[in-house]
Amino acid sequence: MPTFSDPATYAAEAARNLRALAGADQLTEAGAHATIADLRDATAAMRLVLDRLAAAHTIPGHPTALRAAALQTGDELHQAGTALDEARGRLAGAVRAADEMTRIDSAEAPAAGGTTRGRGWGL
Repeated sequence: MPTFSDPATYAAEAARNLRALAGADQLTEAGAHATIADLRDATAAMRLVLDRLAAAHTIPGHPTALRAAALQTGDELHQAGTALDEARGRLAGAVRAADEMTRIDSAEAPAAGGTTRGRGWGL
């Protein structure tokens, strides 16, 4: 596992990259599968970071006056990690669905507004 001398710099770079992705004028289906998978993996990494930050705040070495705030910080970080677990699960489902899309032969799928062939394509 690499050791980073300035984790705040790496976090700032990750935040910049996510903001750039969110601000993209157009996200196409062509790159969606890889993007979804990368975001799923990023949520897992973020969970690990939050767990480590939470653990750092719950170390009993804090002065008594700061202990309650440190424990509250650790608890909030843990709750954020739990939310990331849910997001990762949803992203994993999206990756599975995108995988299914790539396995389906386009000749089997009806044109937009077309009829289904017993495969549940129409709405």
